[in-house]
Amino acid sequence: MRRIGNREKHHRNHTRHLKRPQRVLLTGYFNRGNLGDDAMREGLETFIAAHHSDADIRWTQLPSASRQDVHRWIPFCRSLAWADVVILAGGTHFQDRYGLRSLRILASHLGVFSFARLTRASVGYAGIGIGPLKTRAGRIMTKILLRLSSATLVRDDPSRILGQSLSRQASIVTGFDSAILIPRPESPKSDDKFRIGVSILPYFELYKNSPERDRQVVSEIATALEQLHSIDPRVTVRVLVFYDGERDSDVPISKHLVSHLQATVPVELVRCTEPSATMTQLAELDALIAMRYHATLLGYAVGCPTLVLSYQDKCIALAQEIGINGSAILEPEDLLSGEQFVTELKALKRDPGRYRATQPLDTAIARSKRGLITFAARVGLRSIDDES
Repeated sequence: MRRIGNREKHHRNHTRHLKRPQRVLLTGYFNRGNLGDDAMREGLETFIAAHHSDADIRWTQLPSASRQDVHRWIPFCRSLAWADVVILAGGTHFQDRYGLRSLRILASHLGVFSFARLTRASVGYAGIGIGPLKTRAGRIMTKILLRLSSATLVRDDPSRILGQSLSRQASIVTGFDSAILIPRPESPKSDDKFRIGVSILPYFELYKNSPERDRQVVSEIATALEQLHSIDPRVTVRVLVFYDGERDSDVPISKHLVSHLQATVPVELVRCTEPSATMTQLAELDALIAMRYHATLLGYAVGCPTLVLSYQDKCIALAQEIGINGSAILEPEDLLSGEQFVTELKALKRDPGRYRATQPLDTAIARSKRGLITFAARVGLRSIDDES
């Protein structure tokens, strides 16, 4: 059993006996063009509203460490001072992959959650990815951040193992992504078209400093889709933009793919800005080519057969956990030759059932809820039972 410090005991006793609704503040990179972060927030709101009905739930954007967000910090600190419980929602917040930029973000997190603790709020991190952490400064700051929280809910075992290696005193829980809790739409098809969704990002430019290889990837994807359309004119394409943030947007590469296809294949570009609407868009698909993590996850939520283009370990871990066929998990480098991708895409069109995740959706939902129930108890969220 985890030992609870006096300060945490005091906070839990304090919030348990509040006569007013408990004030819960969710923060993260919301409404900044990243559908994944907004989907995790919506899933958290769904869970808290169902299991902690007396809570006054609000959310606010986490200001960035850039100069452009200086004006946001004072109102943000007022929001922290208002809250009884502060929850950082989603994403790979604790990493140093981008050098000084990542370290600045970690330092700003330290300031934010130290201030929250000074205001006597309980702090928790939900749906977090931890790592990579290659620098001593990154590991030290992450260790302190983990100790500031009453609980950290991570999305995968590698994050849990790394977090526990940094701080054995940290309370770390593993659970499935909260976005899985967003209510699923009913979208029966009204025509005989075979719709293929595509989510891509500029992988080679971001991670290999090689934008010309991204152009080659686009060409290979376009060629393969054109071949499918020539075989079956019912094939149409929906290019889905999951990230349109200040940096590293998916928009340019997605538009590049559309421009390759528009003369030969019916194609549309869809900017995914709202999680529930995006799930409706995904539910209308017959197949999905997914590079973004939450494209795979939300495609799974609506039962869409998926070919995964894994650009990070987290994508492979998710695909394996939900039971996507191993041959349906490719890496971006596999697209450079085109042959393996074309083979898998034709198989996806021919036999979509083989590309559908095998893990029952109820299993993922139950795992997400179990993790959140444990997390909520440790951060001191007052439940309905506490009222009696």
